[in-house]
Amino acid sequence: MKKITFVIACMLAIMSARAQDCTAVVVPYSENFESATPPALPVCTTGQNVGTGNNWTTSVPGSNGFTTNTLTYLYSLEAANAWFYTKGLNLTGGTSYRLTYKYGNNGYAENLKVAFGSANNAAAMVTVLADQPGINNPDGPLTKTIDFTPATTGTYYIGFNVYSIGNQNSLFIDDITVNTSPACIEPTAVTLSNTLENATTISWTAASVAPASGYDYYISTSATAPTAGTTATGSVAAGVLTATAGSLTSSTDYYVWVRSNCGSSSYSEWTGPAVFTTQCDYGEILTTTAATICGQGLSMLSATANDGAVIKWYNAATGGNQIGQGPTAAAYVTQTTTVYVSASNGDCESPRQAVLVTVTPATPIVATAANPNICTGGTTTLSVTSTNTDYTYAWFPGNIAGATLSVTPAVTTTYTVFATDAAANCSIASSVTVTVNPIPSAINITPATAAVCAQQAQALSVVGGTLGGEATIGTATTLTGDYEIPTAFLNRYPNYWSQTIYTAAELTAAGLTAGNIISMAYNIATPGSSNSNTAFTVKIGTTASGSFADNTYMATTGFTTVFGPATYSHSDSGWQVITFSTPYAWDGVSNIIVDVKYNGVDQSTNSQTYYTETAQNMVISEYGYSAGTLNGSVSLKRPNVKFVSYLPTTVTWTPAEHLYTNAAATTPYVAGTAATTVYFRSATVGTETITATATSSVGCTSTGTVSIAVSTTDAPTATATQSLCGSGTVANLSATGTNIQWYAAATGGTALTADTALTATTYYASQTVNGCESPRVPVTIQLNVTDAPTGTATQSVCGSGTVANLTATGTAIQWYAAATGGTALTADTALAATTYYASQTINGCESAVRFAVTVQLNVTDAPTGTATQSFCISGTVANLTATGTAIQWYAAATGGTALTADTALTATTYYASQTVNGCESAVRFAVTVQLNVTDAPTGTATQSFCISGTVANLTATGTAIQWYAAATGGTALTADTALTATTYYASQTINGCESAVRFAVTVQLNVTDAPTATATQSFCSSGTVANLTATGTAIQWYAAATGGTALTADTAITATTYYASQTVNGCESAVRTAVTVTLNNVAAPTGAANQTISVAGGDTATLEDIVVTATGTVTWYATEAAALAGEGALPAGTVVTAGTTYYATQTINGCTSTAVLAVTIQAILGNTDFDAHAFVYYPNPVSNVLTIEYSANITSVSVSNLLGQQILSAKPNATNATIDMANLAQGTYMVTVNAGAATKVIKVVKN
Repeated sequence: MKKITFVIACMLAIMSARAQDCTAVVVPYSENFESATPPALPVCTTGQNVGTGNNWTTSVPGSNGFTTNTLTYLYSLEAANAWFYTKGLNLTGGTSYRLTYKYGNNGYAENLKVAFGSANNAAAMVTVLADQPGINNPDGPLTKTIDFTPATTGTYYIGFNVYSIGNQNSLFIDDITVNTSPACIEPTAVTLSNTLENATTISWTAASVAPASGYDYYISTSATAPTAGTTATGSVAAGVLTATAGSLTSSTDYYVWVRSNCGSSSYSEWTGPAVFTTQCDYGEILTTTAATICGQGLSMLSATANDGAVIKWYNAATGGNQIGQGPTAAAYVTQTTTVYVSASNGDCESPRQAVLVTVTPATPIVATAANPNICTGGTTTLSVTSTNTDYTYAWFPGNIAGATLSVTPAVTTTYTVFATDAAANCSIASSVTVTVNPIPSAINITPATAAVCAQQAQALSVVGGTLGGEATIGTATTLTGDYEIPTAFLNRYPNYWSQTIYTAAELTAAGLTAGNIISMAYNIATPGSSNSNTAFTVKIGTTASGSFADNTYMATTGFTTVFGPATYSHSDSGWQVITFSTPYAWDGVSNIIVDVKYNGVDQSTNSQTYYTETAQNMVISEYGYSAGTLNGSVSLKRPNVKFVSYLPTTVTWTPAEHLYTNAAATTPYVAGTAATTVYFRSATVGTETITATATSSVGCTSTGTVSIAVSTTDAPTATATQSLCGSGTVANLSATGTNIQWYAAATGGTALTADTALTATTYYASQTVNGCESPRVPVTIQLNVTDAPTGTATQSVCGSGTVANLTATGTAIQWYAAATGGTALTADTALAATTYYASQTINGCESAVRFAVTVQLNVTDAPTGTATQSFCISGTVANLTATGTAIQWYAAATGGTALTADTALTATTYYASQTVNGCESAVRFAVTVQLNVTDAPTGTATQSFCISGTVANLTATGTAIQWYAAATGGTALTADTALTATTYYASQTINGCESAVRFAVTVQLNVTDAPTATATQSFCSSGTVANLTATGTAIQWYAAATGGTALTADTAITATTYYASQTVNGCESAVRTAVTVTLNNVAAPTGAANQTISVAGGDTATLEDIVVTATGTVTWYATEAAALAGEGALPAGTVVTAGTTYYATQTINGCTSTAVLAVTIQAILGNTDFDAHAFVYYPNPVSNVLTIEYSANITSVSVSNLLGQQILSAKPNATNATIDMANLAQGTYMVTVNAGAATKVIKVVKN
């Protein structure tokens, strides 16, 4: 849509330009974009998009200080590369021109380039005037000024080029002007340095055209800029770009401007201000004393300072650490060193001075270790030698004396030995490092133990025995935001690319060792919009860089792809481990760079990732990247990461006898050969222990063992002849032993399955113990057969029966539901009209063939009827109905005794049977009985009414409510029956049944009395109904004693009678209380509108000198509005001035007049007057400083606001006085000037 809008805007601009005269113009030229209709560009200007992002348009940003039409580049996901060109400008070769413009943006860094050329296209923009990368000033516009000189005369176009990576933000440009450069060009970039308590050094960048007479500078404690006529504080000669300003006041803010002096009274504009604050009033170092020592050790330093100053000693010229305080200090040095000293007055400290400590050489010593590389738990001997036989030695850590020392460090340790020659007062130290190498991890042999048969091969494999490390880089608990990069898992945008540098020093310090890095992990607090990312790819390579020099990605040529591309899924929080498919071989000394790319889901949020801020840019990242992307955004926020590495060791086995290197155990293992898997095979019965040893490159070892038991197995035992009925399977054979297997032959062959059918032959059994199978034992099989029983083939049963009713002739008869298979039926199994099968068992053998019997069942159906039968309150079995023959009723669906006809019914289910041809139906017809009883209605037991009511006003909850005067009996009352204060009774009727119990309601009739009140109530001038008072509940006021509508609280009251009611328990009083209202009006005080006041010589006139007539209290105000509002009353004794009007009110009995008396003071007689001809003040209106001049000394000046409050005062005691009003708010002020006994009051307007 943005592109369509811009195309339309461009077409409109072109059409408009064709209708305009777009010939080149002469300077001065300006473009404020107000002539354009957004988003179109002004006529005769053009835009050119040479990238994939947006183009320039116009808009009204409404923020960042840009509130009118502005040239705008809008946010785009694509990289920006767009030009805006001014109208053609006719410029003269060799003439200097000045270009100015405002610029800014609203977050993220944008880049701007400004150039000019002979045509309005990118190719012609060959002369660059400014390149401004990284613009990010959301607080308001900045102004850029550029002076340039075209080489030849011609038509030129000035181009503004926005360029940046994608997904930045907007850029704004406004108020472009081009004019000839001033005759005298101003300098730029004013800076301050070496600022002391009373001096500073000013520096600036030379003007583009060097001024003939140098530069002027102006220093002030006011931020008010100097003007062309301002006298400079100082100046320097031509070519000089610095000046030292002295005689400054300590702890004071100063403002500095610099201008060019081109000679002949030609000056440039002032450049500035640069702001600085002088240092506080610090102490002074008066003297210092250097020191000299031999070898190394403590040196004593000294210094002196002014009285009261505190001397402090440091190890650096700035920053660093304080190493001492006072006139002397001790510093431990090993080489010629400079320490620094300062002097402080309270919290104010002076700059530091250098004090040199010179170290002269000592006789050298050499510290060595017998074995500088040991394994964890190992011991080595340290030694020190020297040609100086007078040395005594002490080893650290430990402070152990002697030339040799035996040590067993737990970790790599540097030992330092100090040699001291007491006679020569000379010391020296030497160090030796003992490296403690890790022992390989514990070895686990699989299996941990083994039991094998003689000559059976057993594989033995090693797990562990490796060297490795884990390194966590970054431990801070700060978190990235939901929308921020870098991040571990980005899902706000479609894709993500990051590169991160980790130095070898920090990897080693964190515990990582050289070897194969097998995984890395990020720590997150939230998952982001998705728990998985596709095309997740990790590459690792080495780099010589410790940080990113700029925002350019490093080439990944030669990097190892350690993961992906694959879909990576992460949990909601915690460490997310990425296990490498290809380990990265790290050499232990190189910096590494981790390159990560993957796809996001282009939704809302990224994972919040724990990070630690680095000193340099060690991360570069970008989202929405493409194949051509070369740059990203650098960051100090490096995500915390955890690396894991391992390093293989050499594994050997002992003893080598009975070990082999192949699975068939035919190739013998050679002792000392590296192998992680071997094969054991032995013919010797017993237990043998095998040891595996892992050895590191420096000879550190760990071992593991496995015990192998070699054994043989005896044949199982069994009955030699086993008999079976009819048939059987191998599962029916029996033998005593472990893991029995049966074969058809004494040796060889395959074990028979359990379901193999048996024949009358010989079978062979083996057993397996501890994996070893035994010889076989023979078993001979006999098979026995039993005939089927006999009986009646068809048997009849009335209604129902069980298997116990069936008959057959034979031994140990059993009945089945099938001719073969199945389980024998129990005697109580109910019969169905089907065929059953009988077997007999003789000598433990059941007949395989069964005798078939067909069963016939004669069944009577249940009667029919109504399933639910209802009765009012009660009934008997005789009331129940069903359709059938010889009906009988039961209390249960089966069993039980038939009920008699007079059995009382309850609300339950009854069951009916019928009997046909002597057979009672087995199934009974169910009838559910309902007995309907109606409960009494419910409601409020006590019901209140105001004064009266009828039965229709009573309420109860139920159906078909009727009201009675008695709890039982009686006739229902009609709805219009008048209520009395008594009890009434309600019934309800449901399904034609009226409730026997009635609900009782007691009636209360309530009468509310009128409220009480003061009969007459008075108010000042006016009031509302809300001001009336009465005692009672829920008071309401009326304009009449009866009837009418209650008045609202804001109804204005008049001098009349009002009536109050109260409401108690919802009942408003019928009688109202009358209240008569009186209104009291107070008049303003009286007096002459214009008055002249006389006072004694030298006295001042006050409010009390104004003559008024009043019976109450008079209050004065500075304005009529204040008097009417009753706010800001002038205090007693306020001085009045001639020409001023004052306003008074009168208060009587708490009521203040609504009218105001205005009195204007015409003159004040008796004061000594100023000589008007000798009195001058200017400027008026005033912006900053008011100047007052008089022929006599001005003794005092005071400034007051119109409320009479004094704001400023001064006692100049001079004929010329200045009052700084710069910090006063805009408005009118009264300035009182006193010159001895003469007083003058003037009115001054502050702009």
